[in-house]
Amino acid sequence: MIKFFLGLEFSKIAAKMFKLEIIMIVVAVFSVMVVVVDNKKAKKIIAIFCIILTVFMIVIYTKGIYNILTLKQYPKCYYFGQEKDENANGNGRIFDNSGNIIYQGEFSQSVYHGEGKEYAYYLDDTTGKEKTFLEYEGEFYLGLRSGQGKLYNKYGEIL
Repeated sequence: MIKFFLGLEFSKIAAKMFKLEIIMIVVAVFSVMVVVVDNKKAKKIIAIFCIILTVFMIVIYTKGIYNILTLKQYPKCYYFGQEKDENANGNGRIFDNSGNIIYQGEFSQSVYHGEGKEYAYYLDDTTGKEKTFLEYEGEFYLGLRSGQGKLYNKYGEIL
């Protein structure tokens, strides 16, 4: 099922994803400003601006240029990319709820299939923050690593 998100929580995730999501962040911020601002004229201008950007995003999603899906195989993650019949098909990316990328590449029937990059995370000892690193880059077949590929450690060194 295609889900369309607009708001502050999603904006946090979106900020780490595509440049297109910057529009969502702007709409979320301006939506909050509509509530906070006292000037009626300013509220009206901000509201119109939010509506225009929201319509722009809806057009992009409905034209199949960009879609958000929740996939059964990845229930706590979001897929952004090409879809057909509510399945991930074509190029796309999967992100977890924190906005961390999990996979980027080709999909077929909602599983990794074709060329792709799989990412992993570790906690940085000095900062205590999660760090993303490319773990595998190569071919996938029906959701599994298959064929030619490269495996990396958290320092970017090929194993």
